[in-house]
Amino acid sequence: MVNLTRLLVLSPLLLAAATASTGVDGLTDQCAVPGACTGETRRRTATRLREQMEARLAELESANPNGSDEVEVERLRQQLNARLANAGAKPKPNVGSSGRTPQNNNPKNNPEDGYDIEGVDAETLQYWNGLEIYEVPEMHAALSEIAGVPGLTTPMQRHVERTLVAHHHPEGKKTPTYANFGSLLDVSTVYSASWGGSTEFGGKVSWIASIFYRKDIVEHEGGTPCRGEDETCHVGVRIEDYVSVRGTEEKLHEHMELAAYWDVLDEGQWRTGTVLELGFDRKFDTILASGSLTGEDDEALRIMTKLKSLLNPGGVVFFVGTEPPTAVEGPEGTYTQMLEVIDSAKELAGEIPTRNVPAAWINKSLVGLGLDVFSSVRFPVKPTYDDMSETVEEALTWMDEADSQALTASIQNRYKQELNQMLNRLSEVARDGPIFAGEYQYIIAAELPEDGGTRGDVVVESTIYQPKE
Repeated sequence: MVNLTRLLVLSPLLLAAATASTGVDGLTDQCAVPGACTGETRRRTATRLREQMEARLAELESANPNGSDEVEVERLRQQLNARLANAGAKPKPNVGSSGRTPQNNNPKNNPEDGYDIEGVDAETLQYWNGLEIYEVPEMHAALSEIAGVPGLTTPMQRHVERTLVAHHHPEGKKTPTYANFGSLLDVSTVYSASWGGSTEFGGKVSWIASIFYRKDIVEHEGGTPCRGEDETCHVGVRIEDYVSVRGTEEKLHEHMELAAYWDVLDEGQWRTGTVLELGFDRKFDTILASGSLTGEDDEALRIMTKLKSLLNPGGVVFFVGTEPPTAVEGPEGTYTQMLEVIDSAKELAGEIPTRNVPAAWINKSLVGLGLDVFSSVRFPVKPTYDDMSETVEEALTWMDEADSQALTASIQNRYKQELNQMLNRLSEVARDGPIFAGEYQYIIAAELPEDGGTRGDVVVESTIYQPKE
């Protein structure tokens, strides 16, 4: 019998040849053209397709309790996973599907070297130990598939790398060199999309893996590390180890599996909780905090203070997040109004909407805490019509499922009618491509001076990100 719940995803190299497939029962693919979906659309489409895939496989299993034809199962798997690849879903290898076993190219396949992690059940550990991993020659293509760009990393990831190189080597020398993240604390309250306080930063696990493999990839391709002069060269960065913090056990295990897949799980440690709750017995050379500075100002200050206490002298913290939206003239401004309507519905239902803080306030607060802010860059967010349509769709679904006496059926109908009218207005300007609707994301870099003092009370002004040609 074929275990339908174990239908896993083809490697991105094989998926590239499969992305032209069409026509899977019950599936609507918003990203039928490779490369057409980026950022928010990629993440949301991937999530939707995963849900649809699981539902479809459950239907097949229910209809065929005594097993299914392996050829038909294999065909379905390839078609579904090709769509997931286009949508930016994470890859998985062929393990256990159609009765096949993985190639023994994972050093963790040796029982003596296998993962043994407290709190993870034996079946999951066995699965992780059997994952088929990439060889270095395949790594560039695999990471590019995940990032959705020709290079190894997303623009925001690349900006962090470029900023670290410039900070460690301010003289601007062109000789090959690698800036060192050292020990990295990876704090993530979000995944990779651009709504609900999260960002377009991209998948954190694949990015960390790309840093571990960076020198191997550069040497294999016969090149030299760059300083980020353009958007495709390989920035010279390396890393010693990491600690990753996730908000839920579910997200933690999902990302631990990704780390096992990229063969970097045992290079780091994994924690669940919030930065304010957790205790640490060490300090770090670099901290990357995504989506952490949301909520009231005093809470954001406590988080910044806690993260400062976890930095080694001379260490650098990167804050990644989303600013409050600004008003925009014209029909594009309807997007901001739409987000305000959704927040008002959540407040009526008793939920607290995400409260973002502006980069200028963060810059000033970090300087007040004795940190040297040496870079503050804002990234314009340009949602597509699909992004905005998905935002409305998710809001409508949330209303249908909300358990609130205040959000009555008649009130829901008024909210739904208003949101659909706003979406229609936005369609007039967004049908032909992404639009700027008043939203920025930021990456702010600050250093803890080695002498414990500060380099002055100068507050860096935020600049607008300009892609390298």
